[in-house]
Amino acid sequence: MIRILPLLPVSWLSCCRIKDKSLEARWACTRRWAARVLRWSGIRLHVYGADHLPENCGILFVSNHQGTLDPAVVVCAVPFPVSFVSKKENASIPVLGRWAQAIDTIHFDRSSRSDNIYMFREVIRRLKQKRTLLIFPEGTRSRSQQMQEFHPQALQPGVKARAVIVPVALVNAHVLDVSAVCRDVSVHFGKPYFPETCKEMSPPDLSACIQRDIQAMIASDPLACH
Repeated sequence: MIRILPLLPVSWLSCCRIKDKSLEARWACTRRWAARVLRWSGIRLHVYGADHLPENCGILFVSNHQGTLDPAVVVCAVPFPVSFVSKKENASIPVLGRWAQAIDTIHFDRSSRSDNIYMFREVIRRLKQKRTLLIFPEGTRSRSQQMQEFHPQALQPGVKARAVIVPVALVNAHVLDVSAVCRDVSVHFGKPYFPETCKEMSPPDLSACIQRDIQAMIASDPLACH
C-alpha cells in the first residue's frame, strides 16, 4: 500500500477537477486512476466473462469483499460506469471517499432505519433507470479466499427493481492487505440471474445460490493464492 502514497495528492486534485462533469467523464477519469493504482502496486489484473455481460438494463453486481483495493479492481474490470453501495464511514476516507463520490456511490448508515430505507429506494430508482450498481453483501472484508455469510436482504432492491443480478468473484484482491507475494488478481463475472428467476426464489435461497456461484469461481481459479 505504501507504493501508492505518492499518487494520492495528485489524484485528489484530479478528482476535484471533474466533480461537475458527466458521469461518463467522471467514470473514465476514475478508471484511469484505478489502473494507475493497480499498476503502481504491481498488480496484474485478469478479467473473465466481461464480454458476456447483459446490455441495456439495470444490473446489480453482487461481489465478495476481500481487500481495501476491491473497488479499484472492480472499476478496472467493468467496461461501463458502475456505482457502489457502501457504508457511510467509507465516505470520509481521505481521497478514496472523494473518488467514491465521483462515481455516485450510495453511502448510508447501516445502523439507521431511515438511511436503510433511503438506500433501498435509491438502489431501486437507479436500477430502474438502467444504471449499474455493485454491492458487497458480506458487509466487511474477508482478507482471504473464504467468504463470510451474505446478508440475504442485500439483494432485495435488485429483485424489486427487476434488475439483472450478476455474481462477481474477486480472487487474490486481498494480497496488499496481507503483504502476500502473489500479485495476480482475478475478476470473474458469473452467469446472470434474470428477473424471472429471481422472483421465484426466496431471499435466503437467492443469496445462497449467488454465494455458491462466487465461491465456485474462486475455487476454480488456478491463480488463487491460499
